[in-house]
Amino acid sequence: MTYVLKPAVAFAAVMWLSSASAQQEPNRNQNQNQNQTQQRDDRDPAMRDPNMQQGQQQNRTQEQNNMQGQNANTNQQTSASRMDANAVRQSMQDWPEDSRKAAEAMIARYGQPTEATASMMKWKNAGNWHHIKVSRDATPHAFPMQHNDVLEQAVMMKVDPDKVDDLLKFDGSITVKRTEGILAARCDKEEMNYAALNLANDIITGKKSVDQARKQLAEIAMRVKNGEKPAETQRLNFTAGQNAMDADSAIRSSDMGGGSDADRERTKTNDTNKTNDTNNRNNQNTNTGNDKTKTTQPK
Repeated sequence: MTYVLKPAVAFAAVMWLSSASAQQEPNRNQNQNQNQTQQRDDRDPAMRDPNMQQGQQQNRTQEQNNMQGQNANTNQQTSASRMDANAVRQSMQDWPEDSRKAAEAMIARYGQPTEATASMMKWKNAGNWHHIKVSRDATPHAFPMQHNDVLEQAVMMKVDPDKVDDLLKFDGSITVKRTEGILAARCDKEEMNYAALNLANDIITGKKSVDQARKQLAEIAMRVKNGEKPAETQRLNFTAGQNAMDADSAIRSSDMGGGSDADRERTKTNDTNKTNDTNNRNNQNTNTGNDKTKTTQPK
């Protein structure tokens, strides 16, 4: 049997269902909002505790204040470590032209110096350099062409004492401070100091002889004079050392002929024992090598 609803009855049924759905929709939205709030509370306990929220806000404020204080201290330390620009200008107003130009070039490149007097300016740990020093008083220098030495730039580098003579033959304005571990060049321009130190390193490492290094430095100087920028004049081609200091060793009384006869005898005996130990180890290594050779020979 088939039932057919009259149009009026069907319309009433549809209206009732629509009204019931509309009443349930706000409840569903409310439940969803409550679930989302609960999920946030579960992830962050501070959302449930106003005191905890206030404490976190205070912590964030304190962290911001600490950061601002650290930045202020850093700025103060930087300012304190640099000379006042006006004082620097006054200190070099009577300097000769070469010295003043060198100082102005270093200020433009590395900022105000850390030390300044009427006779010199100094920068510490500037760029690649252990220190930079510009002197008011120049030293005339004819190699590789006539100029005045006013600008000293140094790096930390351990230099074999046997190489120092070669460095002095290469360039009289190269200096070595073995104890401090410092290798320095002095010229009128930073570009030529780069070149001199790069070639000095080639001598130290055995890549170039003294004559080869002198010839190349003269060629570089001519190219710089003609407005070129050779690669050797733009940067250091080696890595400066951090542990370059050499404290040397103390002289024993026996080395100076002093001390008692007993001290000298003990030293002599110790030296003899060390020599014997070395000889024994060498002999053992030789015997071991011979044994290996015998065992590997074909029968």
